[in-house]
Amino acid sequence: MRCEDLGPAEDAIRQLSFDHTVDKALLIEAVQDGARQRYGTEVIKPAVLA
Repeated sequence: MRCEDLGPAEDAIRQLSFDHTVDKALLIEAVQDGARQRYGTEVIKPAVLA
């Protein structure tokens, strides 16, 4: 890997990572936000075991 013209971390929009679990969590979060925006804030709730 080669990196050039790096800037301060404070200016980064998103930190790059080779860990795919982070990408999956961000994708799930984006889908949840879209569902809440479309159907209301109460559409997604934590699961409850009976």
